[in-house]
Amino acid sequence: MFIGVIELPSHTAMIGLFGGLVLLYAAGQALVGTDSGSPAKRAVAQWLPVALTAIMTLLMRRSDLAIGIVFATSVAALALGIGSAAAGGTINSNVDRTRRLWPFVLPTALLALLAGFSGQLNWIHAMILLVEGLVLLALGMDRSGSEFYDAQTEVGDSRPATALPWPAIELVLGILLAILGAWLAAHFTVIASGQVQALGGTAVATIILGPGLVLSMLGRGTALATEGRASESISAYVLLTLLNLCFLLPMIILLGYLVPGLREIGSSLWHAHAMPPGALSLVVEGAKPIVYPLPIWRLDTVLLVVLGLILLPAALGRWQLGRREGVGIIFGYWTYLLIAVALAGR
Repeated sequence: MFIGVIELPSHTAMIGLFGGLVLLYAAGQALVGTDSGSPAKRAVAQWLPVALTAIMTLLMRRSDLAIGIVFATSVAALALGIGSAAAGGTINSNVDRTRRLWPFVLPTALLALLAGFSGQLNWIHAMILLVEGLVLLALGMDRSGSEFYDAQTEVGDSRPATALPWPAIELVLGILLAILGAWLAAHFTVIASGQVQALGGTAVATIILGPGLVLSMLGRGTALATEGRASESISAYVLLTLLNLCFLLPMIILLGYLVPGLREIGSSLWHAHAMPPGALSLVVEGAKPIVYPLPIWRLDTVLLVVLGLILLPAALGRWQLGRREGVGIIFGYWTYLLIAVALAGR
């Protein structure tokens, strides 16, 4: 009943938003290249557009949207990723090295859940998550886990040194598309969330940006699962989630302390063409923790804990995820979207 009376955003906002998502999709495809790459390569290629979009929404003074993007893309990556991989074929119970980071989703999600009891995210939370991220980075860089690295990388390329390698062109093109797409997506999401007062920003991020920003990963991941490489597919989604929670979320928290003061200084330079007196004090006075949106804490973090619990026995080889579990997880994701709309309307 509530959903039926929601006023949709204007056509301009929706076209701009979906145009940004199309550019971000193309950016993800360009950054990962024509090869499927390692799980780490695919995760980083998708994480860059997500990070740029979240940071740009923060610079537009919408920290709720920025946090919403972090958690919505994490939930979408895990739920749709695990679900599609399992639905495409049974995930082997044999433990392999690509699963070494799967168990860390649960403690990371629990840290995010515990941080929400204060109702805000401060620098202490950022430092804890960042330290965990550095530990996981050291673990992931262990060369014994060679599955995390691109097997196509070879030393001594036979191409002439004067020729610009095509992967370099793809990298530059991907970054440019990611920047433009992130600005469009952030700008029109802010406009759309303002027009849909009944839902608010976090629901817009959950419903549209969550699945939209991870879309370019899903096709490759499903193809890998049908080839019997479901573990590698899921590892990419896990890595994206850990990058979101252990690096992007701390960046947003710490930038949240600086943005208000820096915006005041930028406004003074733009209008008065002079540095305002007490510029440092402006930054210090504006440095405050950012609010942890209640709908995200009540729903997204809890769902991440549940998904972490599902991954734990699968990572240890104690549970064989099959088609039935995959379909159930995908159905659970769509239920999550409906609940997010219902919670946002209160």
